[in-house]
Amino acid sequence: MVKVESNGGRLGNQMFAYAFGRLLAEHLGYALDASPVRGFPMTCRIPRGTVVAEPQVWVRDGTESLEAIAARCAGRCARLRGYFERACHYLPHIERLREWFAPAARPHASAQTILHIRATDFIRFGKMLPRDYYLQALEALGNPGDIGICTDDPRHELVQYFRARGAVIHHQHDLGDFALMMGARNLVLSLSTFAWWAAFLSEANVVQPAPAAGWRSALDPAHNLTNPAWIGIPCGHICDG
Repeated sequence: MVKVESNGGRLGNQMFAYAFGRLLAEHLGYALDASPVRGFPMTCRIPRGTVVAEPQVWVRDGTESLEAIAARCAGRCARLRGYFERACHYLPHIERLREWFAPAARPHASAQTILHIRATDFIRFGKMLPRDYYLQALEALGNPGDIGICTDDPRHELVQYFRARGAVIHHQHDLGDFALMMGARNLVLSLSTFAWWAAFLSEANVVQPAPAAGWRSALDPAHNLTNPAWIGIPCGHICDG
């Protein structure tokens, strides 16, 4: 059995834990013990498989390959607690993941270019992206005119900067914003895992931050979410952790 322990994280973190746990369970032919992910009804359909209760082995990150982790867990009950934020685990399985994470709030295709601006806790942790990143991202997309912003802080000065230039501010519940981002023509990401999943599951043209070093950079073995199919915009050094 693969048992996914709660990591107490936000929606994006929960999606990574569920996705990695289910991929590992299917690789091993194991049953999966995982809570459904809110807003994604297909995650309620837990696949059946072999149940192994003992001995147990903890899997706390995804720095190894899926195959290496599966080899270590073979014949044991695998207990997962962590974040598993490496794009290489998920890129080969995008169509299956789109089935598992088909949202209850179905996305509607739109011509908008959506900027995801996460402030609040990212300001405290040194992970909020600067204005120049978003301006360069829009330039890379050909400076589209129909701009929308999904944000957790509609009063932030960066949000107001784009609002003064005609952007429409969206500040719905998280699943409403997720569906909006999934349906966009173009999507400019923050460093949020929530936004990453919306982009990964979408058909949008995606711009991603490309830190030179630190958290979420190509040098970070535990949190490298770079998708080679997306446009990367350099954004300096991001605080670790």
